[in-house]
Amino acid sequence: MENSVKQCTHTDSERMFTGTWTTLDLNKALEKGYTIDKIYEVCHFSQKSNNLFKDYIRDFMRIKLETSPHSYESNEAYALVIKQQMNIELELEKIKPNPGKRAIVKICLNSYCGVNYKYKDLFYEDSISTNIFVASFTTSNARLRLYSMLDKLGENVVYYDTDSIIYIDDGCNTVETGEMLGEWTDELGEEDHIVDFLSTGPKSYYYKTLKGKNVTNIKFFTLNYENSEVLNNKGMLEVINNPSSEIN
Repeated sequence: MENSVKQCTHTDSERMFTGTWTTLDLNKALEKGYTIDKIYEVCHFSQKSNNLFKDYIRDFMRIKLETSPHSYESNEAYALVIKQQMNIELELEKIKPNPGKRAIVKICLNSYCGVNYKYKDLFYEDSISTNIFVASFTTSNARLRLYSMLDKLGENVVYYDTDSIIYIDDGCNTVETGEMLGEWTDELGEEDHIVDFLSTGPKSYYYKTLKGKNVTNIKFFTLNYENSEVLNNKGMLEVINNPSSEIN
């Protein structure tokens, strides 16, 4: 594939865009050399809190940590690190991998800030339980955390999504992983890595690992046996090599 790099001929005004952002987004944009030409409105809050949803998050995070696999030599060592770094007390007898329970708890953790949502009818009156600012700063923090790692990895990034990255590890850019809240985790497991990867767009990819694990994800499609006979790595490769082709 040839890379064609040409000088941009657009004027500064043609490059400008208007939108709504948090101060976190704006600070990062300014850091990267962007300039603010005009400010239309500012929503400023004189008070702030770091206790919002803390009890809710703490309770469900404890269950998530207890039902997640860990790499420590013992449950006692794992619980001690969690206590020191997150100030969460784990019950030793409950520390055991439980994928089903963990999945339910993860939904509870995600849904508190509106990840489970429906499109708003513009003719409805605003609800007192709706807070656009909480949602904005939640997604802003997550987006910038992802961007920070993308910025570090640069052109070694092969694919990324909301909270995940597939990248080429050159031995010097290995992402540090851990089990704590906000740390990156290795979804492939120890001593395994991707040897074959294809993607036709966001949330549409296939990969094969060194240990022979095959994973296919295509948004909006349930990959049951019948569908997977057509929607697979061979079909993706055909579309990539021949964009005008159809998968039959």
